[in-house]
Amino acid sequence: MQIGLVYGGKGAEELSNSVAVYQIEKVLKKYDIITKRIYLNNKNLTINDIQKIDLFFVVDSNSVNPKIKLSIFNFIKQYNIPFVGQGQKTILLARDKYKSNNLFATLHILVPRSIVIDCNKSKSDKSFITSVFKSIKTLNLNYPLVLKDNFGSSSENVFYCRDEKDIALTSITINELCKQMLIEEYIEGREMTIPYVKLFGKIVALNPVEIIYKGAIYNYQIKYKNYRIKSFIPTDLPIKIQKEIKKIVYKTNNAIRSNYYSRLDIKLRNNEIIVIEINGEPTLCINDFVSMSARSMGLSHTKLIIGFLANHQSFINYAEKRNKKLFRLIQNGQKIVNKIT
Repeated sequence: MQIGLVYGGKGAEELSNSVAVYQIEKVLKKYDIITKRIYLNNKNLTINDIQKIDLFFVVDSNSVNPKIKLSIFNFIKQYNIPFVGQGQKTILLARDKYKSNNLFATLHILVPRSIVIDCNKSKSDKSFITSVFKSIKTLNLNYPLVLKDNFGSSSENVFYCRDEKDIALTSITINELCKQMLIEEYIEGREMTIPYVKLFGKIVALNPVEIIYKGAIYNYQIKYKNYRIKSFIPTDLPIKIQKEIKKIVYKTNNAIRSNYYSRLDIKLRNNEIIVIEINGEPTLCINDFVSMSARSMGLSHTKLIIGFLANHQSFINYAEKRNKKLFRLIQNGQKIVNKIT
């Protein structure tokens, strides 16, 4: 059996995806599974490069060349080749933070009040900033505010703005780098992220991971440059809050029709659960939040990766017939996941 590892990414997420692919390759190599990298940002990638793939694992589907990505996914759909990954409609909805949060609001889920502005590089800085202030006034938003790339990932281009001076400087930066700018009210509280995964055929919400950091917001500067974060699985959450968090995780993921994996970011303000955004293709590195949460529930990174692939009967059949060591791991992983409520 040959597993095709599909990945791409833009900015910081591209590096994270490359690391994740390398670590997934190490897991599969231990079980003598052949892998092939399918790098979506490779401009020379063709259909011929994926002809003999038995099962695709989509680590990340973001690509600098949408046409190449489209041809790959059309091929998978045309020949009904099994794959682990989100549907493209789900990805587009999850990446549009404004649209997905508005959808959640219709389901009576708390989200920050926000407004989105199309970036316009043809406008002068002064003209663009004026339109930003006008939008803030229209929604009657109070400082501090958070400005971010509406389609951003890996916590890039996320800024905390205390006043109009911060707004002016930040707006120019985002206008230069992004397609749309999201302006939202700043939410204080404990920040947590909750993975939602399908492993060994069962969908489960994993344990919340609390993110502790110095500063007002968790962004690229904190995450990748200063490394000033701590994360742990909170044990002090009341049972009622734990149940409500899980309820919201399932509700939001059902709303965007999520498959296989996602991660929901929330703020816990007293007893209020406020959804910040949903990540439709979270990083699957060994030390990132999805793996960390899985480990807290008895699932090693190896079992996590194998669990994704074991959602497909063809993978289980291959293990049962030709790879007994792998099949024993699948059986063990199934027992662990089946105990998760």
